[in-house]
Amino acid sequence: MNRTISRTLTALAGITFASVGLMSPATAVSPDAGLFGAMDPTYDGVFRQSVAILALNPLNKVPAQSVTWLKSQQCLDGSFEAYRKSIRTACATPDPVKFTGADSNATSLSAMALRAVKETAAANKAIAALIAKQNNDGGWGYTLGGASDVNSTGLTLAALNGAPKTAAVKAAGNRARNYLTAVQVPCTGAGAFGLPYQADGPADLLASGQGLLGLAGTVPVAKPTSFGSVNSTTCKSTAITKVATYLSQQLIST
Repeated sequence: MNRTISRTLTALAGITFASVGLMSPATAVSPDAGLFGAMDPTYDGVFRQSVAILALNPLNKVPAQSVTWLKSQQCLDGSFEAYRKSIRTACATPDPVKFTGADSNATSLSAMALRAVKETAAANKAIAALIAKQNNDGGWGYTLGGASDVNSTGLTLAALNGAPKTAAVKAAGNRARNYLTAVQVPCTGAGAFGLPYQADGPADLLASGQGLLGLAGTVPVAKPTSFGSVNSTTCKSTAITKVATYLSQQLIST
């Protein structure tokens, strides 16, 4: 995910889906009928709509109009842009330099939200669009086709985890997990066990949170059956345990 855009969006990390109370079933006040929120949706309309639907779905309080709005934003190839001001205009060709066109974050969150409300065909189409744009290193960038980053790969892997386990989905998921494991910060030194925004970078909280969503495969979040000690994590621990340990340690230290 682009760092500037990332900080303007909800801090999804590993917390968003655990706290349904963060999103309220308030009526949409945007000019777009069915869109949640009154703020300019240019950079996060589809993303915030998807988060709202995922939050409200466990309560069975997803307005039908909100789902209709989200489906209307889908591009012909199944992907999603951050926001389409006019759905009569074709989606722009993704441009990683200008951060325009369809993006992996909007597409993956939409896939999860649509699947949650049983819009299976639209969700599967979004998944197919993501798989078609997976990078050679196994990751995804914010803009489809852009350089891979952990945030975007984590969110996309989370969407793949909820998709039907076809051969293509399994292969894409395995490659994504390998990418996240490969870029993990070494188990000693600063940021040990964390995930960076991109390969060879320092440990990053948002990247670690979103990467963990994909690695753990627990979206929607379920109540944990047990709790482990962060003190028992070693270099031989699983990638999931390492990232969870890093996040827990950061929470403890603040």
